[in-house]
Formats: sequence, C-alpha cells, structure tokens
Amino acid sequence: MYILGISQGHDASAALVKDGKLIAAAEEERFNRIKHSIGFGTPVLATKYCLEHAGITPEQIDYVAVDQESPGKYYSMQIAKMLPRYIFKGTMWHRMTRFLYHSYQWSRNENPFGMKELGFPKHKYRFIRHHDAHAATAFYPSGFDAADVLILDAVGETDATTLFRGEGDTLTNKKRIAAPNSLGLLYGGLTVYLGYYFGDGEGTVMGLAPYGEMSSYYQDMEHLCKLTPNGYRVDPRVARHNVFPLDMDRLVKRFGPGPTDSYRLDAQKKYRDIAFALQKRLEDTVLHLLKKWDIGDTLCLAGGVALNCKMNGLILQQSNVKNIFIQPASGDSGGSMGAALELSRRHGAKITYTMKHAYLGPSYTNEEIEQLLENNKIAYEKVSDIEQAAGELLAQNKIVGWFQGRMEMGPRALGNRSILMNPGKPENKDKINLNVKFREPYRPFCPSMLAEAADEYLEGAYPSPYMILSFQMKPGKEKEIPAVVHTDNSCRPQTVEKDVNPRYWKVIKAFENESSVPVVLNTSLNIKGEAMACSPKDALRTFFMTGIDAMVLGDYLLQK
Repeated sequence: MYILGISQGHDASAALVKDGKLIAAAEEERFNRIKHSIGFGTPVLATKYCLEHAGITPEQIDYVAVDQESPGKYYSMQIAKMLPRYIFKGTMWHRMTRFLYHSYQWSRNENPFGMKELGFPKHKYRFIRHHDAHAATAFYPSGFDAADVLILDAVGETDATTLFRGEGDTLTNKKRIAAPNSLGLLYGGLTVYLGYYFGDGEGTVMGLAPYGEMSSYYQDMEHLCKLTPNGYRVDPRVARHNVFPLDMDRLVKRFGPGPTDSYRLDAQKKYRDIAFALQKRLEDTVLHLLKKWDIGDTLCLAGGVALNCKMNGLILQQSNVKNIFIQPASGDSGGSMGAALELSRRHGAKITYTMKHAYLGPSYTNEEIEQLLENNKIAYEKVSDIEQAAGELLAQNKIVGWFQGRMEMGPRALGNRSILMNPGKPENKDKINLNVKFREPYRPFCPSMLAEAADEYLEGAYPSPYMILSFQMKPGKEKEIPAVVHTDNSCRPQTVEKDVNPRYWKVIKAFENESSVPVVLNTSLNIKGEAMACSPKDALRTFFMTGIDAMVLGDYLLQK
C-alpha cells in the first residue's frame, strides 16, 4: 500500500509511505526555492519527487493523507472562532470570507489542494488532525515500545500543546491545551517584536538569548506566561499577535518600542535581555509542564517549538527524561510524514520503521553532476578519495561546500547539503557569517563530530544525530573548537555515525588525521533567506555567489 502524505500550509511538504515504511520526504521550498513555501496550494513538486523516487504513478497511490482537520470541520471551526470578533470589532471579514471560499472550493472541486495536474481524485483524500500527525511522526519512528509524546507548537486546529501516550502501534491523547495558550505563539510574538518573521526568526532569537542576562524582563515574561497547577496560561492579547503581526501595541506598551536594526541586536542590551527572558520562560514552563503532567523517563517531541535545541537539552539534563527522540522535521514540514504514517496504521499497516537518519530527499549521480559541469564549462577535478581531499582542505582552513547523496529532511544540514570549515579558529565563525551566509554576526554554528568522540567533548553526552539537542562543553574543550561553541559555553552538535553517513564520517576522520580534532564546523548549504540547496545547480549558485573556497559535488572538486 502506498500512502502519500501532504502538508499544505507553511513549510509545505510531501512524504511517501510504502507498507508502513517511510521511503521519501521533502519540503516544497527545496524545489521552488521559496523559503517556508506557504499557501493553500499543495506541494506539487515535492509530490512529484516522491512519485519519481518510488517509480510509481498517481494511480498507484491508495490514499492521500492531509495534515489537517477535514475541510468541513476545519473551516466551520475557524468561522465560529472568528465570528465573535467580526461582530464586535468588524475586522475579520477578510478572514471569514477566505475560510468560506476555501470550504466552497473543497465542496465543488474534484481535484482539491492544487493537485489537478497530478490527477489525485477527491475520494482518495483522508484527513489527520495536525497534532495527531505531529505525534505520529514523533513516536512511530522513535524505536521506543512505549513513550510519552509531547507536541509543542503555535496552533493546529485549536490545539497548542498536547500530550499523547504511545504504546506499540497506538497513540492515545491524554491532555490538551488550546490556543491562544500557546508557547509557539508567545515565542513567535516576541520574535516579531524583535524584528524577525514569525515561523522563521525564532531560531535567531534563541541564538541571541545567551548574550543576555537575568533582568526585570523575566518578571514581564512571567506575566505573559503564567504557570498553573495544570500547565500554563498565555496572555491572549500577546498570543494573537502572530495572527495580526502588525498589531504589537501590547508588547510595545510593556517593553517599549522594538529595535530598528535587528542585524545588530547583540549590541543592544535591552533586546538581549528580552531574548534571554523569553528563552528562560519557555524552558521553565516546559520543565514545569513535564513535572505537572507526570512525564516518564521516555519522551518523544515534535511541533515547531521542539526545534528549540536549548530547551531540548535542558529537558534531558533537568527532568526525569532519560531517553528522548525529537523528530528532526519537528515543524510543519514533518506533518506530511506523520499524516502518512498515521493513516497507514489506521489501514492496518504495521509501522516497523525506525528513523536512523533524515536523508529522505533526492540524490544525483556522478554522471548527472559531470554533465552539468561540462554543459556550463566549469573547471573541475574528479578525485578518487574525495573525503580525504575535503579533510585536507579543511585543515588548510578552507571553506568547503559538501554536496552528497540524498538531501536532508528538516531545517538542519546533516552532512549532505553542508558548508564546512575548521572549528579550531574563533575568527572562522565571523568569516562564514559575513562572507558566506550574509547574516547576523551573533548567529552560532554547529559542530559535526564523530559519534565516538562525543563523550570527550560534551557534558552528559547523548546521541544527537539531528543537531537538535544542546550540551555544555567539558572544561577546556571549548578552546579546541571555539568557532562552534556559543557564548554560554554550549553547542548544538551532530553526532555522526560511520554506518549512517560513511562519506561524511570519513571527511571528519580525515580532518582529525590532519588536525587531531574529530569535529568540523557545519552549516547549511545556502545563504540567509534562501532554502537549503537541493540540486547541484543550487549548490553551484551558492558556491559562485559566496566566499566558499571549494565545492565538492559527488566525486568532483571545484576550487576558486
């Protein structure tokens, strides 16, 4: 049985499950080059990739699992939610008419969600609630027989935070906190206040937070997010600012005017301290929630808030949790995977898939790469031991683009679509931020390290293959790799196992042989504001428009 999953909101994506096993997944942004590809359309290009990977036609798809409530229920619910505001404030007409229009389009359209060109008939669609899809993508691939499953995001239908219990091949909802009591909306609201976009800039704010310190702004955060005996409560006048991002009066009244230059927020103490307070309040609230909800020693996490690696690290270090799995595509892009897996289970498939890696996207052969280079008259060298060559270049302090194998699913570059550099020189962080990524100077970088070296560098080391857990460095080790250690002496590592990604492991090992350091600096193969590279053509564009010194595409080496 083939089940196609689609997530058609922001961070649209497609995933394909065959007989209960996830075989392909990719975000639409990687193909259309529009970051956080959004809209009521469908991930047509990502869907085409999934079909091509499996070598099947649309007719062979048994069902299409959609990551959302069924349209009739969803739009009726949204209209009911909007109606009181419309009556009393007269400001919701455009939103209500949009919901009505989409509901009408669904009822009359035989090929909804923009899938007409692919030919999926309406009767093949099935709908999975948003948090059910998140829970499925957190628990089923985890490899755990039983676990608590915590979903933290902005809002899905009416849910903001949910707790499931996963046992065997079933998920049971245990607790639910409804929006606007949303940690995702709170964090997103302050992200907008600090000058970034909701759904994109939260990671930047997380990176800014360690530059701040405890101040009276934490008391402000306590007012905005109150702890309760059963969880937490968020000030709805703040939470709704992500629906109306221009209406920031409440935050301005409390904190004063927002920054005029978000690029240099690290130079402005007030905003550093606000970011610190926000991050700490998130951490304190989630740790409180784990205690009040009696979370056990095995936990699965998903939802956009689960991309907050600092929070995740504290869960592992300061709660009862001993075993943790965090879906690498925790945001809405992972919804397509969860919807497909959950629908597969409901149709009797045994979910035996355990996620060992996130390399689920397209790959390109040496022949395809060479043809592209020849057609564009680009000078190159084919190297028999390309991993050794890359390691030697890194030891020479060169910036190396690394393009191999299947593309990563999720927002983190995990060694197949990466930019690499020597982590041993502190100035290398600034070089890449300024000359390659073109982004804020306070943004940190992550280390990819040999899995067998993690205990040597990390306090409380735990397998971290997805760069989604934060750890403190062991004393003195920060001096070896200063370019990948943040200002609070923490890092967000990727632990690389030889049997999972042998080529990338060999690069790090080759660098270790040259430098005695089993760690490389790793960041995604793109510039700020652009989606991660998908194709060799994307990689070449990044190479030629930035300060990257060398690019490795398959077995081919290009140098400037």
